[in-house]
Amino acid sequence: MSDFGIDAAQLVALFMESSAWGMQFVTMVICVYTLVSTSRTTRRPLNIPLLAYAIVLFGFGTLDIAFALHRNLQAFVSYKGVGGPDAVFNQISDYVTVLRSVWNFLAVLVADSALIHRCWVIYGRKWIFVIPSIIIWLGGFACACAETYYTSTLGKSTNLAGATKIEPFLNAFIVCGVTLNIVTTTLILYRINAIHRASARYFSKNSGGTTVSTRLQWSELNRILVESALVYTLSGIVLLIVNFAGSNAVYPTSDINLQIAGIQFDLILIRVGRGISTEHVEAQTSMQTMHFNLRALDRSKQRPGMQISVTQDTSLSTELRSFSDIESKKGSPHEFVQTVRVAGIDDDYV
Repeated sequence: MSDFGIDAAQLVALFMESSAWGMQFVTMVICVYTLVSTSRTTRRPLNIPLLAYAIVLFGFGTLDIAFALHRNLQAFVSYKGVGGPDAVFNQISDYVTVLRSVWNFLAVLVADSALIHRCWVIYGRKWIFVIPSIIIWLGGFACACAETYYTSTLGKSTNLAGATKIEPFLNAFIVCGVTLNIVTTTLILYRINAIHRASARYFSKNSGGTTVSTRLQWSELNRILVESALVYTLSGIVLLIVNFAGSNAVYPTSDINLQIAGIQFDLILIRVGRGISTEHVEAQTSMQTMHFNLRALDRSKQRPGMQISVTQDTSLSTELRSFSDIESKKGSPHEFVQTVRVAGIDDDYV
């Protein structure tokens, strides 16, 4: 990678970011369509904050790629001075370079705040569970401010990999982002696994001999990790490694990381809006198990001439609740009424 010059790195970065921007455009359109269609189907007002999240992230990605194209045109077409394209790309305190850093930082911070919000919702809107993530987010914000200040005031010709004065702040920002994603993903995984185990114990206890696994299946684990921005976390780790190595490959990896920040948020909203996220699968699995258990109860306790009617009152909760909310109500000797509260799509995600 020592022969990977900054001019080549910028061209590769433009190509990679353009491809990722196209993907984000597609996911953003699907995301907006999902939000609008879900609002019409449920007859609820359109969720403006979530729509704003998706549009803002797409806006940052569009601004960054526009500035990247402008920079490449300056270096390879407009500039006629000594040094060639390298002289343009090494102007680290130029407003184009500084603003591109700002778009990158803002996109990452917005995407991380959305992940924190998702964790907050899953934990029943209890702030104590997201305090560690918020502290890490604030640390990343401070590093971004310091890096932006020193980049704009550095006043010397160097590339990003060779700017030793701002490198610690950039490394710290990337570390904060990766750590936040790992911590928040772990919290989400723990919460969903706890609910899964609680529901499994409940249904096993009342299943008439039916055994329900208390462990998450590998497919369910994969789904949770994907929804919790696994790809985005991995891209951050690659960016951190490349930046520590002092390679100009930091340009394409940081540019594509910005676009992935928007893509992963769009994918989460698409899955939640269409009812195929982990919360919905958990709810559907629980309801199917409950239906099976009630059928078993019917076969084991039904007497000649006795009719058992089963009704399920299923409500969509505003957060992933524990299955202690499951309530059983018995009516007359000839009627069995079951009321079930399940974890469903959150009001903030429709």
